[in-house]
Amino acid sequence: MAEAKDAKGGSGRGLSSLSHRLASRSGRISLEALRFLGASHRRTRVAPPPGAPAGTLAVPVHAVETRIRSICYDAESVDERSIESLEELSELAEAEGRVTWIDMQGFANRDALERIGQVFGIHPLALADVVHVPQRPKAEMHDGRLLIVTQMALLTEAGEIEVEQVSLVLGPGWVVTFQERQGDVFQPVRERVRSAAARIRRMGADFLAYALLDAVIDGYFPVVEAIGGILEQLEEEVVAGPGAAALARIHATRRTLLHLHRVQWRQRDAVHTLLRDESFPFSEPVRIYLRDAHDHAFQTLDAIETYRDMAVGLMDVYLSSTNGDGERVHPAHVRRRRLRHELRTDARAALAVGLSCGVGRHTRHWVRAPGLVPTARVAGRGAEAKLSVDGVGPAALLGRRIPTNPRGIIRAGAAPCPR
Repeated sequence: MAEAKDAKGGSGRGLSSLSHRLASRSGRISLEALRFLGASHRRTRVAPPPGAPAGTLAVPVHAVETRIRSICYDAESVDERSIESLEELSELAEAEGRVTWIDMQGFANRDALERIGQVFGIHPLALADVVHVPQRPKAEMHDGRLLIVTQMALLTEAGEIEVEQVSLVLGPGWVVTFQERQGDVFQPVRERVRSAAARIRRMGADFLAYALLDAVIDGYFPVVEAIGGILEQLEEEVVAGPGAAALARIHATRRTLLHLHRVQWRQRDAVHTLLRDESFPFSEPVRIYLRDAHDHAFQTLDAIETYRDMAVGLMDVYLSSTNGDGERVHPAHVRRRRLRHELRTDARAALAVGLSCGVGRHTRHWVRAPGLVPTARVAGRGAEAKLSVDGVGPAALLGRRIPTNPRGIIRAGAAPCPR
């Protein structure tokens, strides 16, 4: 359990070690590089046959064996146990003055699914969304029961990233969670429930639902941090001498970040819906905490977008440093290529200035800059004006723009544009 805690946001040393293992593992594979960050992100949605009545349950063929655990607590005591008989569920549903958490892992037992739906009054459509994975993250009311669908990201001990659906159903005095398989990010919540001094022991079921939702959102932080460590390793590899496998690993990282961004974006919208709709069964004190969970979703999105831009930049560096076949290009050719790119950028800027003030039929202007041979030439008229790059300059001028004044005159000896 301690190892799982490190993988799910424990000590920084464990996270650093995990990032190093992920990066090292990515360097030892080639064709499997597209899967080193986890299984394929394209999942076939489980659904009943076409034309089946709404609410029909279609249990996944490869569903994991069902395990059900319960935690009942109040300010004075905590009762944890494994559910061996489905008849125990009725007793838990009738408990008064206590908060009940039913955690179901695995969907192989269809009878257990239907029994939980009957005992806790879960609408058949809500139960269908629970079983027919994957669903988009969302929050909906069904007959007085709040359904929250989330996507949980988890780092496994094998160094892979798993994304699975976790559904929460909130009712009067109880919360039921449905997970596709064993293993989750809820262990910190369980530890807080066991602590007599924790705030959660004095709050209601709505606070428990918030705590579980917040744990799912915060579970993205160690995953994104580990991907950041991989990107740092890939950056060093690309600069030192990229190969064909490096391109595959960059693509895998970027693909994973795109998937996480899409999931977390919808998850943030679901939390926003919980905040906006006052019909949802959350008390005012709990809504304050929901705003904090909303902020956490924004923070993870910012981190994902930052690393996604880094992955795109690594792809550009790789392509500028190779000939397309994974063979490294001489540094002089790379510098020349970058210089041409900068000159083209300057040429476009000069062309925009020329077109803004009009270019005559036979007008030609040479654009000069200190230390450069004539670099850009504007010829033609109106929208057909063209600008060509004729020279190359020293590397010290990379990134500089050819300055102009407000009248459209290009400095350093360039003639003014005709009126």
